[in-house]
Amino acid sequence: TNSCGDGSASTLAITVEPLPLAAGTITGNATVCQGETSVTYTVPTITNATSYVWTLPSGASGTSTTNSITVDYGVSAVSDNITVKGTNSCGDGVTSTLAITVTPLVSAAGTITGSTTVCQGETSVNYTVPAITNATSYIWTLPSGATGTSTTNSIDVDFGTTAISGDITVKGTNSCGDGSASTLAITVEPLPLAAGTITGNATVCQGETSVNYTVPAITNATSYIWTLPSGATGTSTTNSIDVDFGTTAISGDITVKGTNSCGDGSASTLAITVVPAPPANAGNDTIICQGSSISLIATGGNSYSWSNGVNQGVPFSPVSSETYFVTVSNGFCTSVDSILVTISTPPAAPVIYQVGSDLHSTAPTGNQWYNDNGLILGATSQIYTPTLTSHYFVILTDTLGCISDTSNILYVVVTGITEAFKGNNIKIYPNPVSHELIIEIEGNTDQLNFEILNAIGQVVFTGICVERITVQTSGFAPGVYVIKLKNGKTFEFKKIIKE
Repeated sequence: TNSCGDGSASTLAITVEPLPLAAGTITGNATVCQGETSVTYTVPTITNATSYVWTLPSGASGTSTTNSITVDYGVSAVSDNITVKGTNSCGDGVTSTLAITVTPLVSAAGTITGSTTVCQGETSVNYTVPAITNATSYIWTLPSGATGTSTTNSIDVDFGTTAISGDITVKGTNSCGDGSASTLAITVEPLPLAAGTITGNATVCQGETSVNYTVPAITNATSYIWTLPSGATGTSTTNSIDVDFGTTAISGDITVKGTNSCGDGSASTLAITVVPAPPANAGNDTIICQGSSISLIATGGNSYSWSNGVNQGVPFSPVSSETYFVTVSNGFCTSVDSILVTISTPPAAPVIYQVGSDLHSTAPTGNQWYNDNGLILGATSQIYTPTLTSHYFVILTDTLGCISDTSNILYVVVTGITEAFKGNNIKIYPNPVSHELIIEIEGNTDQLNFEILNAIGQVVFTGICVERITVQTSGFAPGVYVIKLKNGKTFEFKKIIKE
């Protein structure tokens, strides 16, 4: 162009390339976990963008040149922004940003503290682990038979009666998952099992000793606890016990249970009936005269067994002092009592003599005077004055009732006393006598009258003897008798004992 005007124009076609428009909103999880993978983020297609540029938080990885990216968050990933922008040959568009919160993983659990050996039935046993980094809660697992709940770093555990050994574990957890667990091995000591059936006598006698009772061995028991009825004694820490039932023992239960360091098992019970022993009574100690018989009669039961061949209520003649034992039974139980039978020697026969008109006995007491008519009533003093012509003698009775042989015999003829006849060789046997008494007069040819008198002077038998006679004495009452043999004015007196 000039002042004159424009010349012909020349033309060049120009192409103007547009910049990418601003990136739109990024869509995808804004909160993720460390270690989470394949998390997809997308942005709407950016106009004019021929490629896309993504940036990720530290520790996150992923590549893309499109409007979508898949991101892996490493275990060390941290919170930050994801950005994206479009790009082309002219440059980059405006960036879009999404703030990402990376939740950290839970740290490994530390060492669990608490009892490693517990008992079945033990309760409120506490276990604790140090606070676990990044944990929002805690997960505990317990051995079989143990119970307890907690979402903290401490738990109280009840070990049931069926609990068994096993592991306690704990781990931290949060929204991203669980941390590594910590484990504590637990040994659960079992309680003794229930005791089985007790075997042994369920019915016993007072005074019975060494009665054995047994229970089957109790699983897990290290010792045994026995209890006994009142009045029974015995000790044992095993599954067997010997029991002595005292004379005052009463009915009750025997129980046993197993025990160990963890406690006691369930007990087993056996009901015991204690039968009272019969009240054996052999009677009071007694003294009898030599040659006398005695009947021992015990009371308190329904059968009686005496020592030394003695029979209940049957008379016998002891030959020496002795203690006799009786076993008394009530049909189930027995008891024993004793009685001392003392044999007293009869007093020695006194000697009578004349002093003036009186007869004197050498015995100061216990005298009983006799004449031809028998016992003289009231004549019991040491001195007796005869009132008629007769033969006189004395028999002593001591304080125990034992009777002496007859004294010598004096014949008093009003103004004097003559010595009794000597008599022939007289034998009287057996003495003591039971059924038959034999009187022998050796060399005699005369008929001699004789009488048998009881202890009070009554004539119980009369007879005539030449050389030998047998007298039936079965009907005589037990006691002392005097045989008076008469030949004219001459008398001989002999004492016998009837059993």
